[in-house]
Amino acid sequence: MPNIASYNAIDVGNIASINGQDIASGGAYNPVTDSGTYTETVPTSGMLKFGGMRISGTGSDSSNMTPRHSYGANPVVNISTDKDGQYVRVAESKSDFVKFSYGRYSAFAITASGQLWEIGSSLTYMQGSASDTWQQVTGVGDSDTGWTVASSSYDGGLAINSGKLYHIGGNSYGQAGTGSTSTQYGSWAQVGSDSDWQDVKRGRYYSMATKTSSNVLYVAGRNSKYATGLDTDSGNTTSWTAINSDNFTNTNVTFFTVNSDGGFLITGGEVYAWGDEDSNERFGLNSSSDLTKPTQTGNVGGSLQSDWVQGCLTNSSMSLINTSGKLYHTGEATARRGDGSTTDNKDGNFVQIGSDTNWVRVEADPTGQTSSDYGMSAQKGNRLFFWGYNQYSGVIDGALSSTLTATEIYAQDLASGNYWQPYLNYGSNTKYGIVGIYAAAADKLLDTYTGAAAAYSVRLLDKDYSGNCMRIRRDSDDSETDIGFDGSGDLDTSAIATHCGSANSYVVTWYYQANVGGTANNATQSTGGDQPQIYNGSAVITTNGKPALNFDGSNDVLKATGGTWSQLAFAGVMYIDVPADSVALQYGTTDARFHVGVGNRSSASKIGSRVYDGAFFGDDGADITDGQYLVYNDASIGPDTNDMYLNGAAVSQAYGTRSGTPSLATYTIGCRGNGAYFFLGKFQELIVWESDQSSNRSGIETDQNTYFSIY
Repeated sequence: MPNIASYNAIDVGNIASINGQDIASGGAYNPVTDSGTYTETVPTSGMLKFGGMRISGTGSDSSNMTPRHSYGANPVVNISTDKDGQYVRVAESKSDFVKFSYGRYSAFAITASGQLWEIGSSLTYMQGSASDTWQQVTGVGDSDTGWTVASSSYDGGLAINSGKLYHIGGNSYGQAGTGSTSTQYGSWAQVGSDSDWQDVKRGRYYSMATKTSSNVLYVAGRNSKYATGLDTDSGNTTSWTAINSDNFTNTNVTFFTVNSDGGFLITGGEVYAWGDEDSNERFGLNSSSDLTKPTQTGNVGGSLQSDWVQGCLTNSSMSLINTSGKLYHTGEATARRGDGSTTDNKDGNFVQIGSDTNWVRVEADPTGQTSSDYGMSAQKGNRLFFWGYNQYSGVIDGALSSTLTATEIYAQDLASGNYWQPYLNYGSNTKYGIVGIYAAAADKLLDTYTGAAAAYSVRLLDKDYSGNCMRIRRDSDDSETDIGFDGSGDLDTSAIATHCGSANSYVVTWYYQANVGGTANNATQSTGGDQPQIYNGSAVITTNGKPALNFDGSNDVLKATGGTWSQLAFAGVMYIDVPADSVALQYGTTDARFHVGVGNRSSASKIGSRVYDGAFFGDDGADITDGQYLVYNDASIGPDTNDMYLNGAAVSQAYGTRSGTPSLATYTIGCRGNGAYFFLGKFQELIVWESDQSSNRSGIETDQNTYFSIY
């Protein structure tokens, strides 16, 4: 029996800690008892991968749990998993690519400086040794910085360096265009001697490329099912040959795409397609006959269009995007359309999907696999979306159910340049994945002004906070649901409307956004009649265009807990309906607290703040009327301070006396801690720091005012 005291760099004799997770009894996480906290860092920027994994018990293929991110049997080393064994998004080690392409065994990428890099599990399809980290290809072509295009497919790749074409890997059908079917394993080799190649896409069975300044389209590979568009379906075309141009002028080809048994090109905004056709009528010509050579398609409302810019082809459908940013579809609908409909389009026309006008790009499988149509991906604006058979891919948050409606993959913008690419894992079920380079999320208020002790808002306050905004209850049946943030970091009001319909909705929990990763101090209310309202049966309640929690002045209150403080800063955004007396917020107990109050003093409505501990200091502040306000307060004990600002202006307050240190036992939003003086108005944001923030006051106020547009 071999000695397994140490295996894969893990001391098997002492497994109290594996991959940074303490699994000893009483540690951070014990998988045996499922107790403790499993901590995991999920990447938020850089080169991120989504989906394309195998999950035990998923679909009909549970035999291999390896997340083969396009590299055969070897997984990426920096894969990350949840404790339930489902794989989540992972980050690659490089993020400076401007182009990349993933195949079955290897992937290639190009940097802004023109370097070619590779990664993969088989040296057969790579210049260097098999590697699970990116490595540069050197000594090939005219210059190590002359690479402009690289395309990887099932078993090989094509790339262009200084206008010259190079290939590596398999060539069973002549798809490298070398004039033969000889393979080129382990190193790149030039194809012919031409130096005017412009673009190239390699497929599993055939490839396409443009050359000369006129962008003439050439093809090479297997002719079966008229896949090469050369008006023949027999044999292989092993040398690069200009595609048949009986129906169009083969110049100025601006776009072309490869599918296993057909393709299409765009020139002058017109679409010409060719290949195998059947009852799915994927070419949108109201015919099940094969297209032996490029034939114009792209009808909308019975008229051929000439404003197409991009699209993709599956084995049963076709999608196109026009210059207006509109997405169109024809052919079989299931998992292809992206608008939730399962209605096929087989009347000879393309139908618009939705009404959006900011679609940029749509993709199916780039390598041309007939079994690849389990997923579709598309870019709308600067965001990526997915729809299709998600149970084979797990692209959307590791979920396993299909999604027939275009669903945002990741609520964050792509990095400048919008670089992304779909890829496949191969097996008895083909798994669809997506790679994209994401910009680091912009800092939020709490990223800049750190250390908050409490934070609640209708917007995202910390870029690293991944929780929900609030939990709501609809009054028609008391059904509750969590509501998060949309892609812009705002409260997801659409989700509220969907859940509530014509019912009213109330806030059960306002989730705590301070101390990300620590213990949450949520503001909650379990009694239905005491919950503030967020939805009035037809719309989300707002103040100045932003969502707001409405407190009725009678019994609405949210409560949280805390610790001890001697110094405090408060920043809040609220709408005040001036009552006789009320407390908007209390940070402490009845006799030991800080609070912001509203009341009638000297025949005028005032807002002020107090620090209590038997006696108080700070009182009667600024005159107010009904309206939205930004309230800021700095308070401390020893020395005694209580400085209040209203909409950026200092408020003069009277001072009393105090003794001792306020102890925080109750944190109430909407009344005084003893359940009196209920607040009439609306809250939008509340943040408390138990530290001096006087030097940050101006910046905090500017951030809040910029978002809520108060003054």
